[in-house]
Amino acid sequence: MIKNKAGLKADLGARMVVLTAIGSVLLLAVQTAAAQPPAAAPASGGVYTTAQAERGNALYQANCAVCHGGALQGEEENPPLSGKHFNTSWGGKPVADLYNFISSQMPLGQPGALGSQGNADVIAYILAVNRFPAGAKELPPDTNVLGTIAVDKR
Repeated sequence: MIKNKAGLKADLGARMVVLTAIGSVLLLAVQTAAAQPPAAAPASGGVYTTAQAERGNALYQANCAVCHGGALQGEEENPPLSGKHFNTSWGGKPVADLYNFISSQMPLGQPGALGSQGNADVIAYILAVNRFPAGAKELPPDTNVLGTIAVDKR
């Protein structure tokens, strides 16, 4: 069947609408996928080094143990930083949350006194005490990177 000029224009217009709609859906899908944060890597994948945890231990003992106990067991009203309490408080959360809390709140009365690298080192020690394995790379003092690492729920 031969269509007249008006019929051809209508068919072409309908096809253009369909193609535009498909293109818009594809563009939205690509933008949505790009906006998704990367899947969090588990802290159990080895996100700090043994040397970093040792530095963190020294900083912890000098600055944190008086309130949280030498073995991270907690003292009086100060919460433990190990075991079930640590898992309940931080399990499933990005390491960046713990880093930001320590950076802005600890040590008590001197927030930020350990510096950014010191805070990362203390977190490495906390992870070591909580039996997260060491790895080949140090935990960086970078909240963008720390936001991609999750404390495993145990």
